[in-house]
Amino acid sequence: MLKNKMFATCLGIIISAATIMLPIDVFAKTDNITVDKNENLQLEDGRLELQNKVDKFMETALASDSSLDKEAVSEFSSDFLDVYKLYKEMYVDMPEEELIERATDNVLCKMEMMVYYTEEEEAELDRKCNNNEPDGYESIAIYINEYLNPDYVATINTTEKNIEILKKCWDELSEDMKIGAALYIEDMGSSNTMMESIDIESKLNNIKFEPFLSNKEKENSLKAVAYSEKYWKNYNKNYPDWGLDCANFVSQCLYAGKKVMKNVVSYISDPRNWFSYGSKLDDKKVSSSWRGANMFKEHWTSRSYEYKDFEIGKKGELEKLYDYAKHGYPISFLNPDNSAYHTLIITNLRKTGKNKNKDVGVRNHSGRVDDDKKGIRWLSKEAGTIRIRVYKAYDL
Repeated sequence: MLKNKMFATCLGIIISAATIMLPIDVFAKTDNITVDKNENLQLEDGRLELQNKVDKFMETALASDSSLDKEAVSEFSSDFLDVYKLYKEMYVDMPEEELIERATDNVLCKMEMMVYYTEEEEAELDRKCNNNEPDGYESIAIYINEYLNPDYVATINTTEKNIEILKKCWDELSEDMKIGAALYIEDMGSSNTMMESIDIESKLNNIKFEPFLSNKEKENSLKAVAYSEKYWKNYNKNYPDWGLDCANFVSQCLYAGKKVMKNVVSYISDPRNWFSYGSKLDDKKVSSSWRGANMFKEHWTSRSYEYKDFEIGKKGELEKLYDYAKHGYPISFLNPDNSAYHTLIITNLRKTGKNKNKDVGVRNHSGRVDDDKKGIRWLSKEAGTIRIRVYKAYDL
C-alpha cells in the first residue's frame, strides 16, 4: 500500500514537471515550424515570380514571330532568366517591364545567332584549332623576335621597345612589314595619345552620335554580320589592305551596318575621326581609329551606347559574355595597360556538350579561324586568359 502511494506521488511529480516543461518545448518547435513555412513560402513566391517572367517571355517571343515553335522557344527560357538577372544587376533603376522586354529581345537575337554542329563537326573543330596563330599586333612581336635580333623578348606588352626597334631597323624591314609597322607605330605610339596636348577625355565626350532609329538597329546590325560573312575570307578590294587588317575589317563591317563615318578633325589620329576614303594605301585618307586596333578602341569606347569588359578564361566570364552578346557588337582584345592589340566582331552563339556550355563566335582578319567554312572563331578555344572589351554599337 505504501509502495503504491509512493509510486503515485512520484508519478504525479513527473507529470507535473512534464506539464511545466511541455509548453516551452512546444513553443520552441512551433517557432521552428513557422520559420520553415515562411522560408518555403518565400521560395515558392520566388519560383512563381520567375515562372511569371518566363511565361511573359514565351508569350512575347511567340507573338513576335508566328514561325517560332513553342518547344523551341522554351529551350531558351534559362537563357532568358540569365539575361534578366544580368540586366537587373547592370541597370538597377530600370523598370521591371523594361527589364523583361529587353531580356526578351536579347534572347530573340540569340535564337537567330545560334550555330549547331554534329559531334563529328565538333571533333573536327577541336582538331583544327590552332592557338599559335597570331592575333593583330602579335605578328609584329613575332617579326621582331625572328628578324631584328632584339636584346629583349618582344611581346604585345613591350610596346615602347617594339616601336623603338622598328624605327631603328626600318631599312631592314620587308616592304609588306613596313606597311604594318607604320600602322603599329601610328596607332600605339605614345605621341599620338597626347593629341597636340589636348585632353583626350574632353575630346571624346564631344563625339556627335548619329540619329537613333530603333526600328533600324537590328536590321543594321544584321547587315554588319552579313558583311563579315561575305568578306571574312575574300578581301573587299574597294578598301586598302594595311596588312594588319583586324580593325580595318571590323570598321568595314560596322560601316556596312550603317554606322556613319566621322571626319571632324584635321588631325588624322584624333579618335573623334572614323573614316576611310578610296582604295589606295593613303594614310591621309584613312583615320587611325578606322584601321588601328588601339585607336578603334578609343573611338568606340566613347561612341558606343555602352561597353563592358570581360576576362575570357576565368570561370563564368564566357557565360556572362554569352548573356550580354548580340550580333554586330565589336570586340577589342586588351593589353594589361588597356591598350588594344586586336579587333573582332560578334556574329554567332552556340551551346556545346551535354552540359550545354555557352560559347560566343566572332569573325576577324589577322587572327585565328576555327570554322573554315563559316569563318567563325569560338572564344571557348582561347588559350589562357584574355581581357576583352565589348562595345554595344547597336541598341538591340
